[in-house]
Amino acid sequence: MFNEGVDIETIDMVMFLRPTESSTIFLQQLGRGLRLSKGKKYLTVLDFIGNYERAFLSAALLSKGVKKANSLVSIHQLSLPEGCLYDFDLELIDLFEKIKKSKRTKSEWIKDEYYRIRQTIEHRPSQREFFENMEDELLDIILRESSLNPFQNYLAFLSGLGELNEEEKILMNSMAGKFIHCIETTAMSRVYKMPVLMSLIDQEHQVIRMEVSDKKMLE
Repeated sequence: MFNEGVDIETIDMVMFLRPTESSTIFLQQLGRGLRLSKGKKYLTVLDFIGNYERAFLSAALLSKGVKKANSLVSIHQLSLPEGCLYDFDLELIDLFEKIKKSKRTKSEWIKDEYYRIRQTIEHRPSQREFFENMEDELLDIILRESSLNPFQNYLAFLSGLGELNEEEKILMNSMAGKFIHCIETTAMSRVYKMPVLMSLIDQEHQVIRMEVSDKKMLE
């Protein structure tokens, strides 16, 4: 509810009730309780999320020497500021060690994000829905690393997840599928490309034209 823009200095307890994959949002939420106030001696943080995939954030936040959120240190090596203490369940300490040994790859992160969005919107996300609902951090990575970008061949991405029906599999391997892939990978930096693409679409009948006249192109 309160990620940023809320500044109530006297808040001395924060409850995490919203799952998030974003370390930025995590820190923004935590920051609501980190304001100094007269008579305020401590902040209590209650984490009800149970999001084990992001559990390492707790360890990272308690270490002065950690520069990146995904850098892990041993619980026994944590250097706490004066007046701070940590209390981890013994099972969570084992979990930290497990996370440290097996880091999730970027490809696995993309797949996890797809299934998260699919569950949230309760149907298979379209290319646009996947793009608009993806965590900002992951989207930045994808846009920088084209080899990871599922939007450059969305049908192939869905096929790899076993999400295509038989008709869609036939489409993917047809000329129509190649045409879609061509559109996905063509840079739209030239001013004429988008009008040419739009002229191929028959808006009235919602179909692709097999040929385009000069008049349709100019319209």
